[in-house]
Amino acid sequence: MREYVAPEQKTALLRTAIIRGNFVLASGIQSSEKFVFDRIETDSELFHIAVGGLARCIQENIDLDEHDTVALVTVATGANRLGDPLVNELPVMHVPSRKDPEGNLYIPERTQGLSGILVDDVYTTGSSFEKVKHQFDGRLIAAVAVLDRSGLERPVLSDNVPVYSVIKHSF
Repeated sequence: MREYVAPEQKTALLRTAIIRGNFVLASGIQSSEKFVFDRIETDSELFHIAVGGLARCIQENIDLDEHDTVALVTVATGANRLGDPLVNELPVMHVPSRKDPEGNLYIPERTQGLSGILVDDVYTTGSSFEKVKHQFDGRLIAAVAVLDRSGLERPVLSDNVPVYSVIKHSF
């Protein structure tokens, strides 16, 4: 699987965003390491490296010209700040997801008739993608993450929606 940043950039991203401890991830999995994209400051060099990697990943794996309108649906706070910079690099519109007071993800905008790409900072089991996927009213064409920690060669969501990533890393 191709990675979309240089090896030294991957190392810098991981060194900055990984914290160690005892964690229960959103997926319910216990882990001694957690990827926290919020540790990477917006407008920093590492942030721009991640955005550039996502843009290249999307361009190489998804033919955006095949779709009239593509909605980039970012999944919660970690990924929401990626949306607007990606709109500057790709012919897509940004539709940020939100969390209600109970912590449930939802899409506040209408997406009926749109093609969609889900974007998140990290992919482990796909549970966050699946929660937002069911809220998307259009045709979902892919999911993309900065980091894939699933250990799977070719991850897919239900309904065979492919998952692409900028970098892979096993914890």
